[in-house]
Order: sequence, then C-alpha cells, then structure tokens
Amino acid sequence: MRFPFFLYLLLAMTMLNGLASANAQGFDAALEKLVARQYASAAAPGAAVFVLQGKDRFVKGYGLADLTKRLPVTPQTQFRLASVSKQFTARSIYELIRSGKLQYTTALGTLFNDLPKAVRAITVRQLLQHCSGILDYENLIPADQHAQLSDEDVLRLIQTKDSVYFQPGSKFRYSNTGYCLLALIVQKLGGMRYEDFVKQQVFDPLALNEALVAHPGVFIPHRAYGYHPEGNGFRFADQSLTSATKGDGGVYMSVEAYARWARVLIESATDSNGYFNTIIKDPFPVKDGIGYNLGWFICTEADGSTAVFHSGESTGFHNIVYINPHKNTMVIIFSNRDDFKIAALFQDITAQVGIGPKALAIAHTPLFNWLNSLYAEQ
Repeated sequence: MRFPFFLYLLLAMTMLNGLASANAQGFDAALEKLVARQYASAAAPGAAVFVLQGKDRFVKGYGLADLTKRLPVTPQTQFRLASVSKQFTARSIYELIRSGKLQYTTALGTLFNDLPKAVRAITVRQLLQHCSGILDYENLIPADQHAQLSDEDVLRLIQTKDSVYFQPGSKFRYSNTGYCLLALIVQKLGGMRYEDFVKQQVFDPLALNEALVAHPGVFIPHRAYGYHPEGNGFRFADQSLTSATKGDGGVYMSVEAYARWARVLIESATDSNGYFNTIIKDPFPVKDGIGYNLGWFICTEADGSTAVFHSGESTGFHNIVYINPHKNTMVIIFSNRDDFKIAALFQDITAQVGIGPKALAIAHTPLFNWLNSLYAEQ
C-alpha cells in the first residue's frame, strides 16, 4: 500500500518539529544549569539573562529585584545599565550627525564656553572613542562633596583644570567624563533635555518599552535595586555620588527591551551603510586586537566574524552584553549585585554558544575581568 505524498510530507514536518523542540529543550536545560550555578538563591539579589543563538532563545530572571518587598527578577525588570548606557549616548550623537547638526570633527571649544585651552580642540569623535585624554571627573570631585553630581557638574569640574592626560587622539583611556560631555552636546543641539531626546529619537522609534534615562523625580517601573555582598548577606548599595550623571551610565532597561535593541543591530549588519557597520568602521585601537567606537568594544572571533560588546559596573550593578550579528547570537546579563559571579556566568555561556574575542580565548582571559581591569586603568 502506497501512502499519499502529503502524508510523507506531514510525517517529515512532524519529525523536524520534534527535533527542533528537543534541541530547544536541550539549549534551555544547558543554560539553566549554567545560570543556576551562579545565581542559585531565590532570596538574594540576582540577574536577568537573555541568550539567542540562531533560532534558539533563552530568557529568564533569577533572584530578587528588591529585597525589602521580595519582588522577583523577571525579563521585564529594569536594571541600571551603568556603562552599557554609553551606546545610547553615542546613538544620540549619531542622530545629530545624521541630521546635519553636528560633525565628528566638531571641537569642544565651539560648543562650550570657558573651556581651558588644553580641552578646546578635543573632538566629538575623540570623546566617542575614549582617546581624548580628558581628565576623569571622578578624580576631581571635592572631598566635601555630598550631593550627587550631574553632567553639568562634570563640565564645571573640567573647566577648572587646564590639562589633559595626553595629546588628544594619541592613545586610549576609558573616560566617563567624555560621555557626560556628549550628553550635554545632545541636550544643547537637540533642543531638549537629554533624557527626552533619547526617548524620542532612540527608545520610542525602536519600541524599547519603559526604557528611560534616570533623572530627578522620575518613576522607574519594575525597578531593580542594587546591592553589595557583605558578610553572609547583602547591603543596599543602589546609589553613589556618581549615580546621577546621565551620559555615562544613566539608562534603565530590561533584558527583554535590550534584546530588541540588539535585534536592530543584528538586522542593520546586512546593510553596508547600517548602524552596525558604522560602529565597526575605523575603531580606535584599545589592546589585544580589540577596538572601540560609538559606545562599543569591537573584536574579531576565531572564525573571522566581527562582534561587539560592553559591560557596565556601578555600585550595586554589574552587566554585560555581547552581540555577533553574523552568528545571530547575543548574550545579555543584567545583575543587581556588584560581585563577580557575572564574570564566571558570562564565560560559561559564551563557551556554550561558541563566541568570544579570538585574542582573549588564546590567552584564556575572561572577558568581564579584562574589561574590569581596563576600567581600573583610569
């Protein structure tokens, strides 16, 4: 007896669907095991994790977003992104350049009054690439400072010092100062508050629901609060003197929303003039074959493909993101505890999905630790 062709087709499709389901279950189980190894306690601060590899997708929250109210971390929980925020400041600058209001070569002296001579010739591109040599504002904060600093305060601190670390454009030195000044440029040329510009020009067009730049009086829905390990427990550590600046680290976002931003980058990689290719074009060299541009570190993987990544570290929060459009792969980890469990987890996940900078893989250097040491060189 011969079966009709459509029955063979139906049987084949059923088998393929079953295989895909089994693969997805295996993918989830493997990642669940890795995450649970680091964030096992449901009663401690935790993390939200989003991993995409090809067609496989894993997203889940672990631990508590708020220890007082016992609120769990979910994929919708909004974390302070810290330095991961820099990519949104850079995207805002890109929008100003695209609209003809600014150029990469524009010098700070044409944008701000009363700048010291040593700072006036620094360009927008040099700020974006951390090669300006501008002084770190954290080292200029007065000993008797008690109020949180704003981006405007950062500008005032810079106006008091007629010096730079090195000739602008000559070397890499990671700078929060530069991104605070970029936020002020966005505000000045965008004709509105920085947080409003980012919302209107970046978040809303990409449907990054509830994402926002923190500012005085704002309500942050589904907010995670930051904690620091202390003894056998955790100390509330959500804010510091530098937690109110916007351009260098003020964004709050969930992994669910961030994954949509990452998807936009992945899709733009197919366009030679798309934003991903703008990011990876002419980066400034950092070290170990890794470069920097527009709020992203840029690397080459063992197979020759290009990926971008960044971490964010501030009191109470540690985060890391990694995107390889050529492999349709992304890893997003946002954590509301400033310990280094995230470093081990990120290393385990990237090994599981087969991504990572070629140079660091050869040296067996965990990427989060590499980034942490780089920031410490400030």
